[in-house]
Amino acid sequence: MEDQTADMRLALRHSETLYRGRSPYQQIAVYRTAQFGRMLALDDVIMVTESDEFAYHEMLVHPALLACPRPRRVLVVGGGDGGAVREVLRHPAVQVSIR
Repeated sequence: MEDQTADMRLALRHSETLYRGRSPYQQIAVYRTAQFGRMLALDDVIMVTESDEFAYHEMLVHPALLACPRPRRVLVVGGGDGGAVREVLRHPAVQVSIR
């Protein structure tokens, strides 16, 4: 259960805890949910779910790249689950260079 504001709480039923642990920075949990598939929570705040992750990455990447006429070079810092890179590569003008 996640308290988003004083007046709103979000809860998802999960059938299984796939992982729960602590990094030096945060509490990490991965659950299996019936509605959204696997779900990642950091410090008990939902970060991403398997069924809707694409929406986050699309909104992050496409407005910036569509503002540039022919984006050839794109720097992705971090990269997390790879969804941002997946969306960047949908733009045919982007040249691939891994360092």
